[in-house]
Amino acid sequence: IIKPMIDILKNAWKFKVQPLNTAKIYESAIINNVKILQNTQKKSVLFPVLKSNAYGHGLKEVSKIFKNIDVPYIAVDSFPEYEIVKKYSWKKVLILWETFTQNYQYYDFKKATFCISSLETLQELVGFKEKIKIHLFLNTGMNREWFSEYELMAALNIISESRLELEWVLSHFSSADENDFSTSEAQIKLFKKMYRKIENEWFRPKYRHIWASAGTLKVRDDFFNAFRPWISIFWINPLDEKDDYFWCAEKLEPAMEVFSTITKIQKVDENQWISYNHTYISKEKEEIAVIPFGYYEWFSRKFSNILPIDMGWFMWKIRGRVCMNLTIISLENKKEIWTQVCLLSREPNAENNLYSWAKVAETIPYEVMVKIHPSIHREIVKKES
Repeated sequence: IIKPMIDILKNAWKFKVQPLNTAKIYESAIINNVKILQNTQKKSVLFPVLKSNAYGHGLKEVSKIFKNIDVPYIAVDSFPEYEIVKKYSWKKVLILWETFTQNYQYYDFKKATFCISSLETLQELVGFKEKIKIHLFLNTGMNREWFSEYELMAALNIISESRLELEWVLSHFSSADENDFSTSEAQIKLFKKMYRKIENEWFRPKYRHIWASAGTLKVRDDFFNAFRPWISIFWINPLDEKDDYFWCAEKLEPAMEVFSTITKIQKVDENQWISYNHTYISKEKEEIAVIPFGYYEWFSRKFSNILPIDMGWFMWKIRGRVCMNLTIISLENKKEIWTQVCLLSREPNAENNLYSWAKVAETIPYEVMVKIHPSIHREIVKKES
């Protein structure tokens, strides 16, 4: 009796707490982006990759959105991510990476399917009495996850003498986002060569796939009947503007924007330093505000004194160093405490959108997305009727 009551009280408190920082996840944008990607590969099945906390968008929230999208699998990286998908979606789960052998016993083999890259893992899975579905990862040149040409026959021999079901065969492009597609063409050629060896051993895998987001936009080859986009689901066009296929992703929509809240406003006199290490000294009297969002939440320290903050008609500048959990901004117009400010905009041309963050931080948008801290409250914005 006591434990259920504690849970009820915890939930009641949880729903009353209003977060100071919020990431809004737009269901309509994700649905739109999935439709665009499906239209580029009309004869193939889409398997969304939602690893790394759905690339920062919140695995719990995005799993809920995909409950109503027609995909047979959701792909994640690990057991903790599998547990989240299992809790918030009825979809089957593809586990992209291997783990200690003793950990496999905690999976529901009716719910989970596994990408396998090593003979050692194959041999260990044979010891389970249950029927286990696997996806064989072929090394076509990236040399990261693999069964090489030389290991392939050994792997097939193990599978043929076991209860393991070879459902998929897959690989991964190393440089599909480059204008020069020769490396990817060589990988496709090797994949088909290895697949013929699999067929010669009387295996008939249901799915064959090699491309993620970049390959999805660029390649048209009926040999492959599945694809697994990830970054493009959330807006990012992985192709260079000079790429002939760049236009295929032009109608993708940003799926996330991030907000914080002004928690303090104060005035400083002329010739006062703000934040750490004297990187900003006021030239005149000015008003500043504090927001509870710093480099822990992933507001890069390189944003210090540079990145603008959106307040409707005005863009405010960061003043001084970004701190661990706080950032100080200028107040160019009159605002009140508890006012909401937009840190990460969905506007494609905004000075503080995902590409702008990446440029100032001297990194790629992929890294920006996955580093937006999981502790930040995520909120699904439902599709408009």
